[in-house]
Amino acid sequence: MNKKYKLIIFDWDGTLMDSQQKIVQTLRTTLLQLNLVDRSDDTLKNVIGLGLGEAVRQLYPELNAQQIKHFSELYRHIFLSPEQAAPHLFDGISNMIKKLHQCDVMIAIATGKGRQGLEHAIGESGIRSFIHASRCADETFSKPNPQMLCELLDEFSLTASDAIMVGDTVYDLEMANNIKMDSLGVSYGVHDIEYLLEQKPIMICDTVEQLEHNLLENITAF
Repeated sequence: MNKKYKLIIFDWDGTLMDSQQKIVQTLRTTLLQLNLVDRSDDTLKNVIGLGLGEAVRQLYPELNAQQIKHFSELYRHIFLSPEQAAPHLFDGISNMIKKLHQCDVMIAIATGKGRQGLEHAIGESGIRSFIHASRCADETFSKPNPQMLCELLDEFSLTASDAIMVGDTVYDLEMANNIKMDSLGVSYGVHDIEYLLEQKPIMICDTVEQLEHNLLENITAF
């Protein structure tokens, strides 16, 4: 590997933030309040990483645009409710981001979250000052469409070979593949390792410690 990248693009949920349980719980609360047919935890977990509208369409393809909009609005209201416990960054992520920031590499976020949700999460995370740019699914196309990566590259006047995508779902890695950008998978998030390997990332990291080591010792090495 030993390649110097100018930009590291991270997924948010399941890669930097340990939010899987809260997302699944919020999806279930929303669908029950709307009297929709329940879905298993695995089914709900599998749509994490998609834009909210795309996730709802995958869960309930029979819903029309207005119903999907209503589901999405209720979901956001429940997720951002002050009564809900806020998810936290995975242990070690904050220190890793700070170290990367010192290595002359730009850091960006490409997420299926909406802008309101991401701003709320970043604001509570303590790493806002280390993030140089971000794209959300309600601003562009949902993963695995690579548009958000293209927009980030354009913002920094870079090419796909200058950057790497780090994520925990096949949507993240497929998105990178769609513009021939290198990717690195993490198996501590949503999708199982065998599915991540199908997207041929340059590496799979099983822990935050492994992720930090490989980003600092290899990917950012001159």
